[in-house]
Amino acid sequence: MIIDKSVMKEFQKHAIKFMDLVKFGDPMDETVNFGTMARQDIYEKVQAQVEEAKNIGDQMVFQKIHDNASGLYFPPTIMQSDNVDSVLRNDEVFGPVLVLIPADDEEHAVEIANSSQFGLGGSVWTKDKKKGEEIAHRIETGAMYVNQVERVDIRFPFGGTKKSGYGRECGAYGIKEFTCPKTVWIEK
Repeated sequence: MIIDKSVMKEFQKHAIKFMDLVKFGDPMDETVNFGTMARQDIYEKVQAQVEEAKNIGDQMVFQKIHDNASGLYFPPTIMQSDNVDSVLRNDEVFGPVLVLIPADDEEHAVEIANSSQFGLGGSVWTKDKKKGEEIAHRIETGAMYVNQVERVDIRFPFGGTKKSGYGRECGAYGIKEFTCPKTVWIEK
């Protein structure tokens, strides 16, 4: 998550407050926010990514340890990454790790976003919706959202760019994934 430096500390306060309220347990229980990781190897990979990031200078802002957890409960973690070489910025993290990346300004935020090797989706949060739309068009992803999180609607194409894939699901573009065009050349 790319955050303007001018609001980073305030954002961290709210993020910590939210993460501190999360409830661990059975994911079938609607009052639970976090269940266990799917497999031991995924747990270990996320753990290694966080440790590697700390070793190169990324700051752990918060981590909620669940004392009574048995199983693969990875503690919800907030990291701040100022290092462009951080694994947290250059690899997908499939665990409850919020990565905060400070940006000097709007241009810097767009530059950071577009430097990613991934491009499935993103969102812009701003009081100025028109400005949010302008920024959204400049970020290289398959989908962008302004003041909302990911939504999928079968009427609209959905898919990524860069290492997040190619092709589209849903919508008119998505239906083409189910076709099998054929070319036949006949000599004159």
